[in-house]
Amino acid sequence: MLKLIDYHVHESHSRDTINAKIINYVGEAEKKGIVEIAFTTHLILTGPDVNVGIKISEIQEYINQIFLAQETTKVKLLTGLEIDYFPEEERTIEKIVDE
Repeated sequence: MLKLIDYHVHESHSRDTINAKIINYVGEAEKKGIVEIAFTTHLILTGPDVNVGIKISEIQEYINQIFLAQETTKVKLLTGLEIDYFPEEERTIEKIVDE
């Protein structure tokens, strides 16, 4: 049996998808038979695109929104970040991921 999944979903914390709400993705997934979604909002700590990604101070809110949405659906929701890698930010990235 074919399972429909999407492991690369940006929501409104990625400033390039400011109107994309988690709950709307869940509704569309249910309509389309998608059984699993991984939210992978941008985290960019430096460089020219730094304002496109989620702010560190918003990460907990982002995670909480996904957990709340999980309570309303059978679609499996995964929480992730698409992190731009810069060697000088490696320790900060490591700290964020560990937390």
